[in-house]
Amino acid sequence: LVSVGLAIDREGHVLRSFTARKRCEYPEPFGDGLIVEVIRDPGITEISARLLRDIGYWGICDVEFKCDPRDGRFKLLDANPRVWLWHGLGALVDAPMALSAYALATGEDLETLTRASPSFATAHPRWVSPRGAAAFMVSGYNPARHGPVLPLRLTLGALGTMLRNLLNFQDPLYLRPSAWRDICVAILRRAHVLPARSSAASH
Repeated sequence: LVSVGLAIDREGHVLRSFTARKRCEYPEPFGDGLIVEVIRDPGITEISARLLRDIGYWGICDVEFKCDPRDGRFKLLDANPRVWLWHGLGALVDAPMALSAYALATGEDLETLTRASPSFATAHPRWVSPRGAAAFMVSGYNPARHGPVLPLRLTLGALGTMLRNLLNFQDPLYLRPSAWRDICVAILRRAHVLPARSSAASH
């Protein structure tokens, strides 16, 4: 499965885009991406952009294709107009999807925002799902089928993904003491330690 992540403005111009391939997914064969890597565009970015223009959509979107072995052509599977699991891969190839969505929503200049953000460019951008790796190791790993090296590769890849996310964490909201108070209260309510907030109290 190959997907195009792109940010498109109200006029239909592509602000940023990147192409990625699922190397593994879990649960097999139709689960979430387990190992996803950035690849060269096999000619589907413009098709994706044209689809979004034709339906009048603007924002960020993940458009998925599958290569048909009968004719070697990429066939459209679906388009997901939302944030997806590995959208952070785009930031490694100058296509930050979350930042692009923010720029589109606020009208701020994407180039200025991009220059102010940390860069984590790598030679072979890859994303490994920490949650998916843990689930796979617990219930999906078969040494005879997957080999002995895969657990180590998944563990190192998942740790790399988490470390990159932590280094890239710069949301100023969490520097405010009141934000941590609200987060703790929300967690306690979710755990039923505190009573749920009434609708009257929210107005």
